[in-house]
Amino acid sequence: MEDIFEEKLQGLLDQHKLEEAIAVVEQQILQNPVADFKPVVGKNLLHITEALVQYLDHCFAAAENKIQVKSLYAEMNSFTINYDLWYVDVFAYDRNEGLEDTDWLADSDYQSAASQPITGLEDIQAVYQDYMDTAKWEDDAREVAAHECAALIVLRVQELFKAAKAVATARKLAWASVPVYVTAHDAYFNLLYQV
Repeated sequence: MEDIFEEKLQGLLDQHKLEEAIAVVEQQILQNPVADFKPVVGKNLLHITEALVQYLDHCFAAAENKIQVKSLYAEMNSFTINYDLWYVDVFAYDRNEGLEDTDWLADSDYQSAASQPITGLEDIQAVYQDYMDTAKWEDDAREVAAHECAALIVLRVQELFKAAKAVATARKLAWASVPVYVTAHDAYFNLLYQV
C-alpha cells in the first residue's frame, strides 16, 4: 500500500499539484486511528519563508563564486530518526539533468557551508522522539501513521521552497530562474519536487 501511496503523491508532484498532494496526505492522517501524529495536520512552515530566501540567496552567491549554477538541490536531514534538530542542506550543480534519472544529484559541484534550520514543528519532533525511544515503530498501525506524517513533512518543506521561490521571483533575485529540487535524505517516502 505504501508504494501505491508514494506513487500517487509523486504523480501529483510531477504534475505540480503540491497543494492537492498535501490535502491527500492530511486526509489520510485524519482517517488513521492512531492519534500520535494528527497534530501535524494544518501546520505549515511558511513562517520561515524569509529566512529560507536569505539562506538560498547566500548559498547561491557562494556557489556562483565557484561554478555557474544551473540547478540547486535541497535535502532535509533524516528527520524521522534525528528528531532533535531538523534542517535543510543545499547543493549546487553546473548542470540540470532533470527528473528522468536523478542519479546525477549524488554528484554535486558545491555544498552549502551551513544548514537552514526547520522550525515550527517541535511538537512533532517530540512525537518522533517518543516513537523511536519507546519502539512504537514495532506497531504496524503506528508505523503507517509515522510514514504518513513523514510524507506530509516532506511536502510542507517543498511548499516552503515553493513560497521562497515565489519571493525570489518577485524580487528578481539571481537564483529565481534556477530549478530547485527538494526532498528529504532518507524519509519513508522518496518524494522529489521541482520548484
